[in-house]
Amino acid sequence: MTLTAIENYVLNFLQTSFTTGNWTQAEIDQYIRDSELMTHGMIAEKYENFFRTTSQLSVTANQALVDLPTNLYRTLEVDRIVGLGASTSNLLRLTKVERTVEHQWLARADGSFFLLGGPNTTAYPMYYRQHGQKQIELLPTPSATTANSLLIGYIYRPAAMAAGTHVPFQEVAGAGGSGKDNIEEFHDILGKYAIEMCLNKEEAYPQADRIRQERLWREGQLMDFLARMNVQEPKTIHETSSCWDF
Repeated sequence: MTLTAIENYVLNFLQTSFTTGNWTQAEIDQYIRDSELMTHGMIAEKYENFFRTTSQLSVTANQALVDLPTNLYRTLEVDRIVGLGASTSNLLRLTKVERTVEHQWLARADGSFFLLGGPNTTAYPMYYRQHGQKQIELLPTPSATTANSLLIGYIYRPAAMAAGTHVPFQEVAGAGGSGKDNIEEFHDILGKYAIEMCLNKEEAYPQADRIRQERLWREGQLMDFLARMNVQEPKTIHETSSCWDF
């Protein structure tokens, strides 16, 4: 469903229009956006690879903080693709550390901080700390500027639908990106949430509660659907037949 189709879904249920009703288009569109983000978060928490994407990051000499993509919802991993033998076909995974871990402790614990182990050689970050959704801090601080030296895998935040032809859950706003699943069978969830909010505004609480129960039922169907699709392999320990041979 496009944004226009979801809007019409809401208007038809409420038997109103943007010109004669009690709700403006901007208001209903905001309700639709709110539901899109909530549904996205619900899916991402259980199936983090569903909205997974990647981007390359550059590092600057003597700057520990690196800006993250503006549509980042949550970081999944950070890999080095330049330096220490790393490449796009030979990724070197950076270890995430808590913000309470001291830089000096890591430097003593990991001799691979420096390419040649000495104090005057090139420093390649081997760890990172998360600073919210905006930045990561590299450890140690890079000693050289290197373009596109890191590859970050992350869950993207859907772009806001800005035109009637746009569809939900896209990495880039539009009619649907190649390979980007928009789970069209469940777009009515966004419409039901908008209807619920409109009814709450009018203090039509019994009707709003009925729509809420329908929405929750549809959300349950969505999660069952994703489970049956097996959109992400379960995280389990893979054992070989000789795993316990001593």
